[in-house]
Amino acid sequence: MIVRATALSLLTAYPGEDTTRAFELALMDEEALIRRTAVQSLSLSGARRQTELIAPLLYDPVAAVRMEAASTLAGEPSKRLSPDQRQVFQKGLQEYIESMEYSGDFAFGRYNLGNLYSALNQPQEAIRNYEAALKIG
Repeated sequence: MIVRATALSLLTAYPGEDTTRAFELALMDEEALIRRTAVQSLSLSGARRQTELIAPLLYDPVAAVRMEAASTLAGEPSKRLSPDQRQVFQKGLQEYIESMEYSGDFAFGRYNLGNLYSALNQPQEAIRNYEAALKIG
């Protein structure tokens, strides 16, 4: 499973239709690590397509997958969510924030929060977290 997830993450260096299709299939994999890696690695230019593919994972039974989906959809893609999806998105986003706050003693937690708040167009929170990450690092 770890080998498959690593291989999947390395596919980002080879953009194209075949790679996109591999990520689309991985989003439906039975293994949570594969689904999470697919969400994390999938790079699409269109917010609509990204939302279509990732939004179903807001309902994933595994918290890590839900949180990755929520953080990936933060910002512009979240504007395309249905009202029901938006409610689940907010829960997943809160799970993500709590997880990164819990890891706030490490630079990666603050850095990830900085990225999230930047995507959410909250520059003061982004700056605060980036500065905290720099102090830790």
